[in-house]
Amino acid sequence: MGIAEVIPGVSGGTIAFITGIYERLISAIKAFGPEVITSWRSGGISAAWQAIHGPFLLALLAGMSVGIVAGVFGVVHLLEHFPEILWAFFFGLIMASAVFIGKQVIGWKVTEVLFLGAGVGVAYFITVATPAEATNSCGLSFSPEPSLFARSSFRAYQAVSFSF
Repeated sequence: MGIAEVIPGVSGGTIAFITGIYERLISAIKAFGPEVITSWRSGGISAAWQAIHGPFLLALLAGMSVGIVAGVFGVVHLLEHFPEILWAFFFGLIMASAVFIGKQVIGWKVTEVLFLGAGVGVAYFITVATPAEATNSCGLSFSPEPSLFARSSFRAYQAVSFSF
């Protein structure tokens, strides 16, 4: 899962789902609650460690750490020397994940197909959209006409300040 965090378009949750540890990961995350304190009081630190699925989380965290470190340096090297091949690999990972998850859906209905189409459309639009120009105004617009937000905010400020 760690290397998935440095690969664009691939999420750690998708990798957990594909590798079959998703449910166990979710139950380990859910275990962090009042039950841990109860386990700690009744059985000590060992019982609390088992209650939060400590060995599983420790192994997962260690593997993710190694994957992130190796992934960052490996991806940077591959992007510098083999960018087309690396992007093709990323695309293949994304497509394989989509096919695998698509097979998990039981009984495709019209709504699922429509939402899939909408998601593909939005993803395509994001890739072809022209990025907006950045300004140096720190998010403020310096136009001669104040915006509707500025006018309504000023009116709200006046109403609150004069009510005291």
